[in-house]
Amino acid sequence: LYYDDAIFQKAQMDLENSNYEEAVNGFGVIVSRYSNGGFAPYAYLKRAIAFQNLKRYDETVADYKTILSKYPTHPVAQSALPGLQDALALAGRSAEFSDILLKYKEVNPASAGALVNIEFRNAENLYNDQNYKEATESLKKFVATYPTNANIPQARFYLAESYYRLKDYENASREYQSLS
Repeated sequence: LYYDDAIFQKAQMDLENSNYEEAVNGFGVIVSRYSNGGFAPYAYLKRAIAFQNLKRYDETVADYKTILSKYPTHPVAQSALPGLQDALALAGRSAEFSDILLKYKEVNPASAGALVNIEFRNAENLYNDQNYKEATESLKKFVATYPTNANIPQARFYLAESYYRLKDYENASREYQSLS
């Protein structure tokens, strides 16, 4: 009856004590044996954190994606977004995040306002990864959706730079001028 709770608590202690392999194993027991239990979404989240600390980014991404696909409306799903965003960036796969975020917003329309910083970081990561075409789309959407956000000047700068890198000098010039 309380076995899953005991396993989860032990894995949590391992995570807090930087025993990441042991934490991965403990949380793995929860997700494999008790996948329908109440601890499963939390176990995926904690295991993803342990994987990330072990620099096992593909497994980190897989656990975060599992949370978002199996438990899209669970409160832990929104907590998975920043971790997934970071893991994808560390793995050089930032471009994957846009579609994941879009699906999350479709399933959780009331959460859109809470995601503004995640959306900006997504656009910023695309720019930093030199995915200029994807960055321009994400930045244009961000500017249109959140016109009064404090990050708008930075977003417009990234947008101008992205246009410039894509040799779209007319749009680059327009964006640069909007900054002055």
